[in-house]
Amino acid sequence: MNYLYRLIAFVCTLAIVSLTTDNYAQQEPDSVYTREYIEQISFTEPHRALKLIDDMEARRSMSPSRLDQMRSTVYQNGLDMYRTALSYSLTAYHADSLHRHSDETLLLLELITDQYYTTGNYTESTRYAIKGIELAKQTGDKNSEANLLLYIGMNKRDMGLKDEADKYVEQALQMQEKETEGSHSWGAVDDLIYIYGIKITYAFEDRKYREAISLLPRYEKLMEQFKACPDIPDGVYDMRRANVCAAFASIFAENGQPDKAAEFYRQFEETDYASTQDGIQMRFDYLIATGRYREASKPSTPTSNTGKSRPTPSTTSIWSTTSNPKRKPTWGWATIKPPHKPTARCTPSRTACACAKSGTECWTSPPCTKPKRKRRSLWSRPPN
Repeated sequence: MNYLYRLIAFVCTLAIVSLTTDNYAQQEPDSVYTREYIEQISFTEPHRALKLIDDMEARRSMSPSRLDQMRSTVYQNGLDMYRTALSYSLTAYHADSLHRHSDETLLLLELITDQYYTTGNYTESTRYAIKGIELAKQTGDKNSEANLLLYIGMNKRDMGLKDEADKYVEQALQMQEKETEGSHSWGAVDDLIYIYGIKITYAFEDRKYREAISLLPRYEKLMEQFKACPDIPDGVYDMRRANVCAAFASIFAENGQPDKAAEFYRQFEETDYASTQDGIQMRFDYLIATGRYREASKPSTPTSNTGKSRPTPSTTSIWSTTSNPKRKPTWGWATIKPPHKPTARCTPSRTACACAKSGTECWTSPPCTKPKRKRRSLWSRPPN
C-alpha cells in the first residue's frame, strides 16, 4: 500500500513539473534567448532582458564573457546604471576566451570607452579609445574607428581642449559620412546622427546658434534615412525625434525665433520619449529660455522606459546652470549599445541589418558585433 501511495505521489509530481515546464515554454519560447531579441527589449524591458540572460547562463547557451557583455548593454540602455555596466564590460574584456574574436574585443573597447567617458574618467576613456582605434585599423572597421575618434574628441572637449576636440570630431564625422552613404544599417546611420548631435550640442554650448541651425537640414535628411532602415529597436526613432525637437526648440528660442521654437517644442511633446525621465529633463532649456520658470520648476512624475513612474530629480542644478555661459544643455543625445549589431562582413550578400536579424552567430568567422552608445548631453544615445 505504501508503495502504491509513493507511486501515485511520484506520478503527480511528474505531472506538475510537466505542466510548469509547458507553461514556462509558452511564456518564454526559445526564440527569445538570442542576442538579437535581447537587443530589441534592452531599452523597454531591461529587467526581463536581465532575467533572460540569467536563464541563458543557467542553460550554458553562451560563454560567460558574452553574457557579461550583454548584461552591460542592458544596464546601460535600460537602467542608466553606467558603473554597473562598466564593471560587466571590464569583466568580459579581461576574459581570455574573448580575445580570439577581434570584432567582439573591439565592441567591448567601444563600450568601455563610452562608459568611462560617461562616468567622468576621461583619461581611461581616451586610453581605451586608442586601443580600440589600433584594433579597428587592423580589422578595417571604419565605423568603429570613427566612433572612437569621436570619443577622443569628446574627452578632450570635457578636459577643456576645444581646438583639439574639434579636429577629432570633424575627422570622425567625415569618416562616418563615407560609411553611412547609401547604408540601410540603422546602427551606421544612428552613429552619424549622433555625431551631428554632438556638433549641434557643442555649437549650443558655445552660443553659436546659427552654426547649430545650419546643421538641421542634414540632420533631418539623416532621420529620413534612419526611419527607412529595417529592424530599428523599439523606441529609438522616437527618441531621436525627441532629441532634435528639444534641441532646436531651445536653439531657436535662444536665437530669437520664438515661432520656430514653439513648433519644435510642440513636436517634442508629441513624442513618447518626452514623458520619460530623460524627456522631462530635456524641456528645461526651452522653458527657461522662454521665461516659463514656474513650469520648469514644477515637479512631475515621468514614465520610465519600463513603464513605471519615478519622481524627477531636484531642479536645483537646472537653476544653477542657467546663469552659467558654459552650461551643459539638458537635452541629451543618448548612446545606444545593442549587445549584438552585426556588420556586413557576416553575410556579404545581405545588408548589416538583415544579417543582424537572421539569427546568424558568426563568432568563428569573425563575430558580427557592433555597439552603440548613450550619452547625456544634447542628444540621448538610446539611453547610454
